[in-house]
Amino acid sequence: MTTLRTWLAVAWGLPPALLPPALLPAAVLPVPDGHPTIQAALDAAAAGDTVLVARGHYHERLVMPPRDICLISDILVTGDTLALEETIIDGDLQGSTITINTSPIYDYSIVGFTISGGLGGFRIGGGIHIVEAGNVVLKHLKFDGNTSVFSGAGVLASAPMNISLEFMKIGSNETSGTIISVYSLGKTYFRGLSVRSPCPHNVLSAHAADTLIVREILIANQNRAPSLVLGTTGQHNNGHTDVRDITLRNNTFSTGTVMRVGSTSRIKARNIWWTDNRQTGHSFPYASVTGVYLDALSDVDADSVYFLRNRTSIGQAAGGIVSGQGMAHVKHLVVRDCVVGDSTYVNTQVTNSNALFYTNPGIVTHSEFSNNVFINAPNPDNPLEDWKGASLLTMHPSWLLDSCRFINNHVIELSDYAAIGLPMSGKEGRLVAVSPSTLRNFRISNCVFEGNRNSNMAPEYHWTWNVVYGAATNIGSMIKFYLDPYLVNTNYRMENCLFRDNDEGGVDIRGNDFTMRNVALINGSRLGVRASVRSIRMDNVLIDGVRAVDPIPLESEQMALLIWSDDSSHVTNTTILNCDTPYLVQPGYRTQLGVERGRVVFTNCLFRDNTYGAMEADPRGFGPMDDGQPLPGIYRHSLLPEPRLLQDQCLVAVDPLFDEILGAPFLSPESPCVDAGHPASAYEDPEDPDNPGFALWPSQGTLRNDMGFTGGPHAALYDTTWTHLPTWEPKVRPPVFSLGAPWPNPFNPVTHIPLTLLRPMPVRLVVHNLLGQQVAVLVDGLLPAGTHHLPFQAGRLASGLYLVTLEAAGRAQTRTVTLLR
Repeated sequence: MTTLRTWLAVAWGLPPALLPPALLPAAVLPVPDGHPTIQAALDAAAAGDTVLVARGHYHERLVMPPRDICLISDILVTGDTLALEETIIDGDLQGSTITINTSPIYDYSIVGFTISGGLGGFRIGGGIHIVEAGNVVLKHLKFDGNTSVFSGAGVLASAPMNISLEFMKIGSNETSGTIISVYSLGKTYFRGLSVRSPCPHNVLSAHAADTLIVREILIANQNRAPSLVLGTTGQHNNGHTDVRDITLRNNTFSTGTVMRVGSTSRIKARNIWWTDNRQTGHSFPYASVTGVYLDALSDVDADSVYFLRNRTSIGQAAGGIVSGQGMAHVKHLVVRDCVVGDSTYVNTQVTNSNALFYTNPGIVTHSEFSNNVFINAPNPDNPLEDWKGASLLTMHPSWLLDSCRFINNHVIELSDYAAIGLPMSGKEGRLVAVSPSTLRNFRISNCVFEGNRNSNMAPEYHWTWNVVYGAATNIGSMIKFYLDPYLVNTNYRMENCLFRDNDEGGVDIRGNDFTMRNVALINGSRLGVRASVRSIRMDNVLIDGVRAVDPIPLESEQMALLIWSDDSSHVTNTTILNCDTPYLVQPGYRTQLGVERGRVVFTNCLFRDNTYGAMEADPRGFGPMDDGQPLPGIYRHSLLPEPRLLQDQCLVAVDPLFDEILGAPFLSPESPCVDAGHPASAYEDPEDPDNPGFALWPSQGTLRNDMGFTGGPHAALYDTTWTHLPTWEPKVRPPVFSLGAPWPNPFNPVTHIPLTLLRPMPVRLVVHNLLGQQVAVLVDGLLPAGTHHLPFQAGRLASGLYLVTLEAAGRAQTRTVTLLR
């Protein structure tokens, strides 16, 4: 015969690993009708029996016998979850309310109670204390009025084989540690915890030697860090940590990590919400504040992570950290409307690891950072300290940043530079800081950086001042690449990216070989691209509207393109226009000993409508070497504003005739720059498959290279669709139930009504006529998870319209059906 425990496991959707090993005949022992106390019923129960407890307040301390036992309230009979509120087991602060300590190990289920009056101590749980067991199921339990000096005021489980905890409630408990503390020798499954009232303690610590699965946690309105510590210990090779549907909302705290997930194997995280939280206080220097920390010895896969409307005083990893010794892959990350820092905060905010989000190592794709604010207050004790690491996103080391948006973010710099009177570094990489480190491949692609700004930018000083005071440059940047200069066979590149209406510098690249392709920098300030590298290759880059900012020193680094390279660099099919800077480009330098360093070759480029003091900067006095001397660039098949010393087949001071409708940088068919580029086949425009022998738009004319941004073999890669990436809105959690469309409809005399439950629950499915009269009750009770097709027999009902209503989980859904006789 099927036991009551087996029916319970199937009806309530328990994990297969937690099913009893044998299906034995079992009895139901009622309390108090059959036995005066719960303990008496437990002692009398045989293996596999169920102790069914009526509602009431029981003052008992229970010890589970060494047999497979199911202890349950009348929630099993009625499906009424209020049974757990009205069925109370009270230990009267005499010790643990329920103890499981058996050897050999057995299986236990405890369902539908309020556990109260537990008193724990060192390694002793208050409400429920579990030392050894086989498979333990704890479900629909409330912990209220329990006390423990250490962790485990509600549950302390230290060595079950597998344990499942579902739909826990936490009332008022006292502890210096964590309310629920669980560690299993096999698998731990935790689902359903909602804490909305302030608790003076940590909430949950759940670990497993094999696999940990955590679902559906909401912690809100706490006055301290509601610490969640989750993870696996790696005693089993196949174990992993899987967390999803976690919400941390409207909590106020000081320092520390609010949610930490660790694993000696891999981590999967889905639908994590960190919203409307506030960190306050100014702790000791370099204090760390982290909302969500995912850390694995293998891969980390995080999908749909949302940081919304949070405010923190401390800037070090203020939002989240994803760290894996394998691959850390973050997808659909949304960081929006967050504020880091405040105007009264000094000293502790000065650190090189400030970031709203940090990955190590990292892949970040299809994500958004928008409308966030960094507030940097000066340090009166050391006015020369800067805030170099103020980044929205820090990736160290990194593989890929793809299809992301950085929109309308703001750095507010409160330093009084006039009072300091000394050089200060700009905010380098204030949107993205990338450190590929020992990696040989990194790509940033299909990203948009728009409307980002920096108030009170650090003034630019004479280069020698920077050398004296240790500042690399006074000009900040939105992206900073820290590349390893000693690696060979590297593949670092940026492609298909848009920078528009940002200030204080665009892209800052340091270290190794780099490729930049199909990148547009429009309406920036101070600096377009700065490359201090071994070499750089730039194809189809548009630098439009870079503006210098006063005051401008004699040897200014404010320019459209600045390249310091050890080897020759190549700039191809690049357009520089509408820039207003002291210099336009820095094309290279050589030492006094005559060693040529980094000559830049411009091929098929277009310069137009720029305002400058000199087209090429003189590096003497502000380059990486004090003895730097001018090294003119080489210009081939380009449109120049003035003759250059080393030019070949160039157009000089010619109107490029941009398209009248599209405007620059797009050429009209009549432009002299069409088919005027380098004649070699390697430079040819892509061919239009519908018009052989002619170029594919945005190139013009025949296959010979066009000058500028829209010509050359990579021009067809310019696709404006990537400049309009969708905004990543928070995903809506699926409802716990849904009522499908009846079929057939209209019907006679029977239709089937589909309903889907994501978890087992009591439901009521009824039919009313248009007068509001109930004509049928199709279901009124507990149904297991899954999809059910329930028949509605019309019987003798008259033709007409009827309303089918599903009531579950405090909500209702209605469908209409039509009966046609």
